[in-house]
Amino acid sequence: MAPGSREARSADIRSVDFKNFAYRPSCTNKLVRVKEGKYEVHRPPERLLFRVVEVVYGDLTGDGRDEAVVTTYCDTGGSGGFTEGYVYTMRGRRAAMIVRLKGGDRALGGIHMVSVVNGTLVVARLAPETPEGPACCPKYIETSTYQLKGRQLVQEGTRERGDYELLPSSPTGQLP
Repeated sequence: MAPGSREARSADIRSVDFKNFAYRPSCTNKLVRVKEGKYEVHRPPERLLFRVVEVVYGDLTGDGRDEAVVTTYCDTGGSGGFTEGYVYTMRGRRAAMIVRLKGGDRALGGIHMVSVVNGTLVVARLAPETPEGPACCPKYIETSTYQLKGRQLVQEGTRERGDYELLPSSPTGQLP
């Protein structure tokens, strides 16, 4: 079985159990197999917490079948908390990653929420008050929309910015 792929009972992406699945996150160079949405290692000097935060579905390829967007959180034992996403489609009876969705460290581009609206991927990321601002403390939410073109996410339009305090809490649970 290829890393990140998992055989499904049917050819529907919704039948894939992404909470019991294999990922290769950017925060580590190892293959991580989550069980019930979580992987944890606490053997000094290694510390790793990786969890699946959310799975959303929608047709991003225009073929009438849903893709899955999986958002994850990773903590390697320091002060950082890293998010990223993965877009999967079905290839035969297997889930196959199309593209990785770049995230960031908390307020420095961390993924707040994702959704699929009319074939477009909408991503809300956390942002500090200034570009060099602290990772701990988001001031803004920056929302971008993307179209999936082959194996690339292409941003459409300009990024919108809103105040962080005015938005509902994040499903990532990564910040206040």
